[in-house]
Parts: sequence; C-alpha cells; structure tokens
Amino acid sequence: MKMIKFMAANTSGRDFVMGDLHGCLDQLDMFLEFINFNYENDRMFSVGDLVDRGPDSWECLDLLNNSWFHAVKGNHEELMEDFIDNRPMGVYWFQNGGDWWRALTKEEKNVALKTIKDKVAELPLLITVVGEFHVLHAELRSHKQLTDADLADLDTFSTHALEPGLDLSLLTI
Repeated sequence: MKMIKFMAANTSGRDFVMGDLHGCLDQLDMFLEFINFNYENDRMFSVGDLVDRGPDSWECLDLLNNSWFHAVKGNHEELMEDFIDNRPMGVYWFQNGGDWWRALTKEEKNVALKTIKDKVAELPLLITVVGEFHVLHAELRSHKQLTDADLADLDTFSTHALEPGLDLSLLTI
C-alpha cells in the first residue's frame, strides 16, 4: 500500500471532494447530476468510508473501478479488511455497519475477494493533488500544525498518521 498518492492538478476539468459515502450511492448520483459532473474531465475524491450503514455498500465499492473516482482508506474499509483477513479488529465490523456483507451471494463475495479486496488494500491514507489540496479520512494525531510540505514528506506524514512506535515494515492495511 502506498501511504501517499500524488496526483497532478486537473487542467481539463473540475475536482470535487466528498465526505463519507457509507453505502448511499443514490445521494452521490443525485449530486453528480446536479453539478453536471463530466465523467471524462472531472474527478471525485472521497475521504473514504465508502461502505456500511447505507443500502448500496457493494455498489459504492465498485466506484473504485472508475478512472474519475479516487478514494483514501477510511476506518470502515479497514474494518472490512480486518474481518476478511481474520484480524482481531474484524469482530467489530458487523456492529459498525458491515451487515451488508452477509446479504451478498457467495458469487458476489468471491468477486469482492478477488477484485475489490485488492483495490481496497491499495487505497492510500492520503491523496495529495500537487499544488491544490490534500484528502485524508480523519485528523492526524499531531500537536504540530502540519504544512503542505509535511504532508508531502513520507517520513513526516508517517510520524503523524500512524501510532508511535509502529514498524512501517509490518504495516498491512
């Protein structure tokens, strides 16, 4: 997983940043229609939490297959990964909205495990659109006011984005 994904400024369209989607694809579709979103030139950035709570988590994950859609990893994607990979925190996923997984058919789960799981595993913790803005899921654990340069530097970002003392070579999210 790349912790930071760098992207060039959008010179041919508009960029939008949205909050937690939480499985509510209809609301996103209505918004895209309202703003006359151009799927060829515009880009949508998500702060993560694509899944859980709403009726369309599976369809929201499928957004990752679109070239115009860019997301960082949220805690709900982490909980989903923890459950799928049998990590200890996975036991909390269903009480936090993961019940939609149980409603999937065996075939849909297999597709998710083969395709979407890899895409979710590769989601960065931070997207930097160079010279424009940064996208991340939640606040960083820092007492220091971070600058654009701090966020663009992997060592500084790691210090403030991850728990103290965490060995980056063991990072599996």
